[in-house]
Amino acid sequence: MRTFDEEDYDIYSLGHMLKRERTVLLEQAQAELWHHWFWLHDFIEVSRKHNYLDEFYLVGKEPDAHDVDVYLHGLFKKFATLYGIISTRITHKNEIQFNLEFCTNEKSSKKKYHLRSEITVNVTSNGLSVRVLAGYCLWGRSYYLYEYQIAEYVISEFIEKVLSEHAECFDKFQKYKEKLEQDAKNVSVKSMEIAKNSIKCLYETSAEGYKEIKQGFLYSILYIDGKENCIYHKDFLDDPNTLITKLRK
Repeated sequence: MRTFDEEDYDIYSLGHMLKRERTVLLEQAQAELWHHWFWLHDFIEVSRKHNYLDEFYLVGKEPDAHDVDVYLHGLFKKFATLYGIISTRITHKNEIQFNLEFCTNEKSSKKKYHLRSEITVNVTSNGLSVRVLAGYCLWGRSYYLYEYQIAEYVISEFIEKVLSEHAECFDKFQKYKEKLEQDAKNVSVKSMEIAKNSIKCLYETSAEGYKEIKQGFLYSILYIDGKENCIYHKDFLDDPNTLITKLRK
């Protein structure tokens, strides 16, 4: 898990570092969410159902990139309202990029955690592409501009399928996000220092052969039996035995 240098804690404010720590923890939780098999399975299932030959329609004049951009912009705004997800549009020199974020559902820029997008759509003069978990895998499909409604059907059905059939995975993620928020509110500077010092003392006096520890405000990263362990300070304060048991093993 990504950690920060000690200098960061000297330079930046408590509030700033707490937000950065929460973002790191949420990125880790999102990565675990992305490991579920349903992302690939559901995308393949949905994309195979929709193609131009089976769903031929008349579009009038052949659309250009601007037409598709305008259409998708309105469509994704509807998705954002309907499903409670975040839709963003980014303009590049030769393309337009749309991002749909399932895990980042705070509309306020002040509260927003900048997590990765689950669906990315790129529109150029040559066509459009739909990518799922872009940057993590190569799952996706490309379309001609005149197939933009096919892309719409695929995206719409995929979102509905994922969020409805695997709601427990997203509920778990949201509960974890809420826990981090509460931890940051309920742990004082004094209690954080108590937790950090206690964890470090227990760890350094343990029988572990190789010891490495990195600590922040909300959590400590310890290597136990050669594996990385994340100990949340609030959880430790509530029950120190969670760490003591691991060290005894």
